[in-house]
Amino acid sequence: MRKAREARVKSNASKRKVGQRLATTLVSKADFELQVSSAEREHLEAEADEAQVRAERITRESALAEAEAARSSVEQEEVDAKKQRDELKAAQPLAKDALKAARAAEKEASNGRQALHATCNKREKEQEKLEEAKSSAVKNLKEEEYDSRQVEDAHGNAKRQKKKASD
Repeated sequence: MRKAREARVKSNASKRKVGQRLATTLVSKADFELQVSSAEREHLEAEADEAQVRAERITRESALAEAEAARSSVEQEEVDAKKQRDELKAAQPLAKDALKAARAAEKEASNGRQALHATCNKREKEQEKLEEAKSSAVKNLKEEEYDSRQVEDAHGNAKRQKKKASD
C-alpha cells in the first residue's frame, strides 16, 4: 500500500505539475491571444491610417498636378505677353513714323484743299465781276444811241494814233 500511496502521491504531484503547466500555458495563451488581438487592432488601425494617408496623398498629388498645370499655363501666357510686348515695342517706331507721315500728308492735303478753295473763290469772284461787267456793258449799249459812223471814227482815230506813235 505504501507503494500505491507513493505512486498516488507521485501521480498527484505529476498531475499538479501538469495542471500548473496547463494553467501557465493557458495564461500564456491568453496573454498571447491578448497580444495578438491587440496587434490585430493596431494592424487594422494602421491599415485605416494608411488608407486615409494614401487618399490624402492622392488628393494632394492631384492638387499639385492642377497647380503645376496652372503654373505652366500662366508661365506660357507670360511668355506670350512678353513676346507680344517685344513685337509691339519693335513696331512702335514704324507706327510713329507712319503716324508722322500720315499727319504730314493730312496737313498737306488740308493746305491743298484750302488753296483750292481760295483759288475757286477767286475765280468765282472774277466770274461775278465779269458777269457784272458784261451786264453793265450790255446795259450801257442798250442805253446808248446808235451811231452808224462810230466804227469808222474809231478806226480813223486808231490810225492817227499809230501815225503819231511812229513819227
